[in-house]
Amino acid sequence: MQTMRHCVRLLKPEGLLLIQTPRYPEGKSLEVMRKDGDRFVVRSPIGAAVGDLMVAVPDPFDERMREIREEAATRLSRELDRAVEVMLREELGRRLDSGS
Repeated sequence: MQTMRHCVRLLKPEGLLLIQTPRYPEGKSLEVMRKDGDRFVVRSPIGAAVGDLMVAVPDPFDERMREIREEAATRLSRELDRAVEVMLREELGRRLDSGS
């Protein structure tokens, strides 16, 4: 929770925090997941004191979703810039027309 609080504090007012967590198979023990070779379970390289860790291994679908989000954000930013330009031109036109 401390990490989450820190991340939230770093956000700008209009910021967005997206959190993705591994899918934990309900009713499956860590031992069974290890035996089944579940991709979210890896042995900690730190040693037995830490034990097993649950980690999300990126897959092609996740990577493609990241690319799609980035492309969408770029397109949205361009569209917003264009909309602001149009609004500013229209406002300038109105001011010039009213001053004539």
